[in-house]
Amino acid sequence: MHEAARQEGNCLIYAAALGEPGVPGYHAAVVVTCASGASAQRDEVFRDEALDGGKVWQSPDEALAFALDVGTAAAQTHDAFGSFSITASPPNLG
Repeated sequence: MHEAARQEGNCLIYAAALGEPGVPGYHAAVVVTCASGASAQRDEVFRDEALDGGKVWQSPDEALAFALDVGTAAAQTHDAFGSFSITASPPNLG
């Protein structure tokens, strides 16, 4: 697993490129947490563990870059419009 973190406004973006042993390529995942008000508590406002419908990227750098871009957009939207929360479910492949 390859990971990266970035601060965007009052939000923290945690991105990952997830690989599976014996399977080529990487899936992108992201979690965004934001500080609420004056408290030090952080709330999860966005999570997607299978970005772009579970697309497989050839390199971990590509997957991480996409995850960070999505996380940045979610953080900027949260900062611009206030409180919101979105949690995406992995696609049902069964």
